[in-house]
Amino acid sequence: MSNRHAVIMAGGAGTRLWPLGRRERPKQFLPLVDERSLLKASAERLDGLLPVDQIHIVAGSDQQEEAEKAFGLMGDRFIAEPEGRNTAPCIGLACQWLVHRDPSAMVAILPADHWITDEPVFRSTLNQAFELAAVPGRIVTIGIVPTHPSTGYGYLQLDGEEDDRGVPLRAFIEKPAATEAARMLTTGGYLWNAGMFVARAQTLLDEISRQMPPTGQALKTIAAAIGTSSYDDVLSRAYKDCQAISIDYGVMEKASDVWAVPGRFGWSDVGSWDALGEVRPRDDQGNATKGQTVLLDCSNCVIDAEPGITVAAADLEGYVISATKDAVLVLPRRSSQRVKELLSALISGGREDLK
Repeated sequence: MSNRHAVIMAGGAGTRLWPLGRRERPKQFLPLVDERSLLKASAERLDGLLPVDQIHIVAGSDQQEEAEKAFGLMGDRFIAEPEGRNTAPCIGLACQWLVHRDPSAMVAILPADHWITDEPVFRSTLNQAFELAAVPGRIVTIGIVPTHPSTGYGYLQLDGEEDDRGVPLRAFIEKPAATEAARMLTTGGYLWNAGMFVARAQTLLDEISRQMPPTGQALKTIAAAIGTSSYDDVLSRAYKDCQAISIDYGVMEKASDVWAVPGRFGWSDVGSWDALGEVRPRDDQGNATKGQTVLLDCSNCVIDAEPGITVAAADLEGYVISATKDAVLVLPRRSSQRVKELLSALISGGREDLK
């Protein structure tokens, strides 16, 4: 097991939780559910499965300070992207670093901004994925057993009956319409795509080179400079040649040997204020609050007040209120997906400072 590693992807702006989440403080660095940031929780749930020196973070170079606030000095376990180019180059860069250190390295690719409630079951599931991925050339994805017909997630179609030991994967399915999501939930044989993958690091690099040759060549150029004085310059130039594309589109949808392990550990991607309301503790009226709040006859609300701010509300049902020092958001929970529209309207109106 000494060759097992985890790479936590901590890049991205994360504006769906605006005004709390900003470009300078994306959601993965915020303590949204308990006192820990989502990033810190993502690393701590690996405790007992992997030693700390085999847990790595990949993010923008401008995010290293925030990452080290959560973990202390990380040294070369922090892998810096010179710019964001989506998840395929990000994962490829991390894998080149791992292979440089250990050609036999196996890696779990994990997002930094998800919330998991049953951590022991998560560790057991991840261990099963590592065992399944020991087969040369195989990639294993951990999919979430659906609890409702969501249209906000992509799906994994299984090529066989659901089995916690793993099932071959037939296809990746894009975010479906409501009727299709309901059909998939009823018929079974589908999981939510959570963006978690386990494989040999070299297997992922081989697939990138096979399916995305220019990106593969750029990553090899970068790898040749690791440990040299020219690394930063080579990284800055060559990374621009990597195709800006997700690992799903760039690699997984056409990979030849992909398996899925079902996840039953209580999962959320905390992708909206409405989703945050589902994972935070709630009072007897279903309100999920944080900070100084005074509520009268309110139910099923999500209310967030920054330190030094008090939110008072009465006679509200199913609303979101987020109050920061320079902005206040108010909208129904059912309209949580419109936050990006609101932010775009603000920016168009000259409020770049609110990004």
